[in-house]
Amino acid sequence: FPVTILEDDKEVKFTHIHLTGANGWAMELPDGEEVGVKMRDEAFLHRCQQNEQKFSREDTFVVKLKVTRSILPQGGTRLSYEVLRVIRHRADAGRKFL
Repeated sequence: FPVTILEDDKEVKFTHIHLTGANGWAMELPDGEEVGVKMRDEAFLHRCQQNEQKFSREDTFVVKLKVTRSILPQGGTRLSYEVLRVIRHRADAGRKFL
């Protein structure tokens, strides 16, 4: 079925992380919607696993986000999200890094 794919830089907040793999992550989009996302940035995932990347729920990240929109056979659509690359980390104002 027809699929629409969009890649764009977006500012997001990670609301759930899963250090052992690409699945199990969630993020808050700029409009406040929380969605599941696959983490495809292996270097970022490795830094998280090695405890080299520290962040809080209020931190924002600029990411290269891939959104795939699929048309379902029974009608309707499904959106899936993938973080292809973490471009920038912005710490919450109350927790600036030195």
